[in-house]
Amino acid sequence: MARSRLSQRAFRWVLRSLRFQPLTSVGLRPAFVLFPKRDTTTSVLACSKHSREANHRQVTQFIRFVSLDGVSWNDPREKASLYVGNAIKDFTERSRPNDPDELEPTVKDLVDRVVGSAVLKVHDGNFIALPRSVAGEGNPIVINNACVSWRRLATNFMFGGARGYVGTLFPISTTEAESVLLRALGKHHGKLLPHALWSAQHETYDDDLRRPYVAAGVYTQRIRATVADVPRYIVAKLKLGRDAWTSYRDHNGPHPPERKRTVDGRIRFFERELGWFRREWKLF
Repeated sequence: MARSRLSQRAFRWVLRSLRFQPLTSVGLRPAFVLFPKRDTTTSVLACSKHSREANHRQVTQFIRFVSLDGVSWNDPREKASLYVGNAIKDFTERSRPNDPDELEPTVKDLVDRVVGSAVLKVHDGNFIALPRSVAGEGNPIVINNACVSWRRLATNFMFGGARGYVGTLFPISTTEAESVLLRALGKHHGKLLPHALWSAQHETYDDDLRRPYVAAGVYTQRIRATVADVPRYIVAKLKLGRDAWTSYRDHNGPHPPERKRTVDGRIRFFERELGWFRREWKLF
């Protein structure tokens, strides 16, 4: 198993924007205008693991905005009178690695936990479920037995296009997971998903109040079987992803070394997966 590390820190940034401001509409020449400083506070969860390249680690970051100019990002009353302007856009653009005008935090500190973050322990390290399209822009039902997986991951997966999410409210044992899910997907297959889950938990726990599983999504949905050549469908999606990243690498360069390494790594991922289908399924 690849070793991985998590780091949770709070950062404070002072952002000063130097932006081109067209003033010709009032008879003045275009000019660069120095805007006032903006004080941005964020909390960052960094997840790193060993890469396949020597002396390199793969890092994924989850960034949560905490405050702008001392006003909490979660305070709707105070934020109503806060001028945001381009502060968040400028922060995002200038936080990219290797940007010639990259921001550096003025204060750093460790925090116990980055609110809103959730990390899954997987076979090759840690995985941060980012809010992006899942399952090749399909609409899967995600079932996750990870401890306390409900609070953040349901939002991220459904934002990414999942039509349903089943997760747990608190830690469960493997025996519980097997009992509930085998009943929900087997004996109660064909029922509406929330109903099947309720029935499976009722049979597993009987009169016990313990009910760890919850379902999010449209109530009137169920697990259905699809008549299709699924392996060929997966191969087609993998080829589409490989070709898209290859085209980006070859036609949108030149890329900085770190960016090129990231893109090459994604292409190798698709090639590895396609290689497995080529060996095991003899599809192409």
